[in-house]
Amino acid sequence: MRPDEVVTAWRARSLRDGWAYPDDWEVPEAYRVAEAHLSGTDVLGPLATLAGVRARCGFGLREALGDMVALHWVLVGGEPPPDWTRTTAIGWSDAAALELAATRVDDGVTGLATAAYLRTRLFEVYEQCAASGAHASTQYCLIVVSVALGALTGLDRTAAMVLTADSLGMVFGSGETRALVTPSTAAVLSPCGPLVPARVRVAGALIVDRFVRSGLPAGLVRPRCEQLPDGYEEALRLIGSLGRSS
Repeated sequence: MRPDEVVTAWRARSLRDGWAYPDDWEVPEAYRVAEAHLSGTDVLGPLATLAGVRARCGFGLREALGDMVALHWVLVGGEPPPDWTRTTAIGWSDAAALELAATRVDDGVTGLATAAYLRTRLFEVYEQCAASGAHASTQYCLIVVSVALGALTGLDRTAAMVLTADSLGMVFGSGETRALVTPSTAAVLSPCGPLVPARVRVAGALIVDRFVRSGLPAGLVRPRCEQLPDGYEEALRLIGSLGRSS
């Protein structure tokens, strides 16, 4: 058989066995699997890659495994060996985990939004200001809190950022976007106003107090307020520089 013949028979068997998305079945990685089998080379690597593609396209593990079973029936008949099943499951789950990490909008430990979400919110802010004829630099600011995590080890590093995030939520809990820009830097996108400097000081003092009560050094916290630049691209560069300047 040629690779295209294997793929055609494989697709037909998979659809017969329950694959519900005929228009989305065929992908280049299926041909790589067929080519590997026909050439006598290792098929497990291509199987794992195909399973990852299925996961990233939104197909479930049951569908990926069923598709693999259909392939084995086409090639040699019978149930697939355990290493085929294990490889497909691992390939799918690894890709699904990466996809989840890439698309979630909050940090799983601190509860802060991701840097990607902050960039999205900044785009919306600049778009809104442009539509109203205002300047983002006069309407919004970034409150930045950097923590010198290099002075800490183990769980103390995690505790420091959890306390920082929780404290920011207590002070800036009126709809502001709170995000984890880097592992050691949190930021709050806040409307400008006369009370912002005082709130920054309160947040810094609260974080330090909670550090001390938790047995962490007091001198690790650096709160500050950054003015937004006039342009969105400049704002992205500012976000990118926060971790380096902390």
